[in-house]
Amino acid sequence: MATIVGPKRSVKHVANALNITYDDDYNMYTLACNATYTPVTFHVHSHHYNVTSTVLNIDIGHDGGSGETCMWGIQPADGA
Repeated sequence: MATIVGPKRSVKHVANALNITYDDDYNMYTLACNATYTPVTFHVHSHHYNVTSTVLNIDIGHDGGSGETCMWGIQPADGA
């Protein structure tokens, strides 16, 4: 498992566009594990990488491992 960490403003902008919210109880962006959304595309030099919800929805086991609550795989480096 790996997360992508970025500047708060940029991460918040992408999260808002995908209707993903910051959870103050967990101090991270969380969502339903079965949530789907448009792939997030990263541009590195001339390459484009599409990252889907199946990769970015990470079960954090906070709900007893039931797979209901996931951490979003993109988090701000400096909190929400």
